Amino acid sequence: MNQFEEAEKVYHLIRERVRSEDRLYNQRITWLISLQAALFASFGLILRVDTDGGALDSEGLRRAIFLMVALTGIFVALISHGVLTNGQKAMDELKTRWDEYAAKLDKRTQDIFPHPRGRDGEGLTNAIANRGFSTATLPVLFMVIWAGFITVLIYDQLDPSREILPVPAPAQTQAPDP
Repeated sequence: MNQFEEAEKVYHLIRERVRSEDRLYNQRITWLISLQAALFASFGLILRVDTDGGALDSEGLRRAIFLMVALTGIFVALISHGVLTNGQKAMDELKTRWDEYAAKLDKRTQDIFPHPRGRDGEGLTNAIANRGFSTATLPVLFMVIWAGFITVLIYDQLDPSREILPVPAPAQTQAPDP
């Protein structure tokens, strides 16, 4: 096996692992966003519920439900952050492995194979990512948003006269005409 054939074999192995990690990373981001969207929707539904004398007329119960939803959002974001960080580490390891292998190849062979991770360091996406904003920061963003909701709940609890999260009045039913 000559150098080109060996390089081609290594390249395809690393490229397939990169594709697999990309798919996993995208699935994890999709799950994170879907779960967070469901939690935000349930938060909004609780705010909009017309209780008609139901259990959510209790201000304490509403606050408890808001707090549970917010804490669940933070928990999901924390887990996602760890999982996405591990995915980024796996991708970085693949990049390093290819870079180390490619450094041993002659220049002509190196030029034949594009980097298995694509064109690193070029384009708007990488420019933004290099400055600190990327999909890996989404869990942190969600944690900050949920922490903000918890802060509003605490502030509202300390000063209930402000009614940031007002409890809806029970619906008035009209007596039937005689």
